[in-house]
This record gives sequence, structure tokens and C-alpha cells, in this order.
Amino acid sequence: MKRRIFLSLMVIAIAAALVAGATTSYFSDVESANGTLTAGTLDLRVNDKDGNVALFNLDNIYPGYSTSGYITLSNVGSLSGILKITSVSVENKENGLTEPEIEAGDKSDKEGELGDLVKIKLTLQNNGPFSLESPEATEGVDLSCGPFGFYYDGTINGLKNLSRDITTLNAKSSVKIKYEITWPDGGQNDNKAQGDSCSFTINFSLKQT
Repeated sequence: MKRRIFLSLMVIAIAAALVAGATTSYFSDVESANGTLTAGTLDLRVNDKDGNVALFNLDNIYPGYSTSGYITLSNVGSLSGILKITSVSVENKENGLTEPEIEAGDKSDKEGELGDLVKIKLTLQNNGPFSLESPEATEGVDLSCGPFGFYYDGTINGLKNLSRDITTLNAKSSVKIKYEITWPDGGQNDNKAQGDSCSFTINFSLKQT
């Protein structure tokens, strides 16, 4: 008898527990969220190349000589930046003194005079930045344009003092700077530069806006 009562009580307890559990059950759904961080890039190229890019190598130039070309500066990264000329280095070599140089009054064989006689003009092209995906023509009229009005017109040696912002260069876009090099007639002083050589390096940077 006691055994039956005990079993009955156990059955009732289990049933009660099941009923209680059923009354506290809810629908549920579990989701999750995740994130990934990737740093943007600033990647400046000169004429589609990295590093120190040679623009030209001019031999046997003379008073009255002139030439021109373009420097293409491209931001192939994913962030916009301010394009800037940070510094310019110039080197003049005498390469020995010829008789005409001495007769013109050149007495020093330490540094050449070519950088003081040859002029260079740098001009940001008037149509400004263009997309790398759909490049536009840049053979327009030269204007001192862009948000910073970039322009330089002076001697090669004068480049030593050049350090300034050029323009904003968006991701996947380029600008062209036209360079014009001329050796104007300087009279007898031109003879001081016979056989001399001059080289310069323009250092560009791209800084995040």
C-alpha cells in the first residue's frame, strides 16, 4: 500500500514538473554580428612608376634650346590626399674649364653655371585631376589653376626653394604637370656654361586629407 502511494506521489511530482516547464517555454532565435577592419591606402606614382623616375636626359643643349613634356602624378590608393612638392635637390657640375669659359670670366671649376641660365616652367594643367578609369585629354591651355594655384617659372637653381601644395588628389585619379625647359639667350654669360651639366630631383608626397 505504501509502495503504491509513493509511486503515485512520484508520478504526480513528475507530471507537475513537466507542466511547470511547459508554461515557461518560449520561441527563440540566435543571430551573430561580426566586423572586419581594413586600412585604406595612399599610393603615389610618377608616370605610372614607383621610386625615383627619370623624366629626361638632355644632351648637347645650347642657348635658344627648348623642350617640354608632362609629369603624370597618380593616386592609385583608396584614400584622397594632398599632393605636395616637399623638396627639390639641384646639382651643378663644371666638368672642367674650356677656353671660352675662361675668356667669359669663369674662374671656378667647383660648380657649373648651367642651373643659373636654364629656365623651367611647371604648370598644373587647366582641367585638373582626372579619373584613372577614364583619363581625359590634357593638351589644354596652361593655366595657374587648381585649389592651390600651383605654378613655377624660374631658373633650375630656383627650384631649390620650391616646397608647396599642388592640389587634392582623390583615390584612383591623376593630375598632369607640364614642364617647359628653355635656355634663353644670355649673351656672353652663356659661354660660362659650356660643357657644364645640371641635374635636379623633385620630391613629391601624398598626405591624407
